Amino acid sequence: MNTGRVLLIGGCPRAGKTTLSVRLAKEGGFSRISLDSISDALIQGFPEILIEDPTDQEECATKKFAFFQSFIGSLLNDAELYGINSVFDMYDFTPEHVHRLPFRDRLEVWFLGFPELSVSEIRRVIRQYAAPTDWIAQVDEDYLTVVAERIHRFNQKLKKQCQDYGYPFVDTGVGNARTQKLQELYEMIITCGASQ
Repeated sequence: MNTGRVLLIGGCPRAGKTTLSVRLAKEGGFSRISLDSISDALIQGFPEILIEDPTDQEECATKKFAFFQSFIGSLLNDAELYGINSVFDMYDFTPEHVHRLPFRDRLEVWFLGFPELSVSEIRRVIRQYAAPTDWIAQVDEDYLTVVAERIHRFNQKLKKQCQDYGYPFVDTGVGNARTQKLQELYEMIITCGASQ
């Protein structure tokens, strides 16, 4: 039996993580796990896990990383024992987090972003591509600016950490450029698996 593959697709919101991982699940034979969906479900089911006290943030981050490490370790175990291919998409974790994993050399990792976009361009992209049911479509303009600034900073951080730790960073851009970049990355992932 062939050993399965475990892919981590990280990056900022609206960079194409979900689009790529859903396509890998539908067409590429991967099981998809979304950390965002797991986090949302846990918070909905167990709201008491939300940390209200800022002094507990470090403890929360430590526990979250332990969960992440354990979960990815389970996916690797399934890959090795049963040949299962998994794609795990995530927002919360950065190249620095992935680099701390003791089994990082057994993972295929990509980070997606758009570091060349300004804050105003990010605002426009968010409004243009948000579905009416997305939480981001429900916020006022002031909060949207705060979110766009946060995404801008996160893009810069991801790009720098990818350079520092040696992980691929794909500038997905927007519109047709984004579609093309995601198509190229999808084909590269599928081709890489076929050659193993």
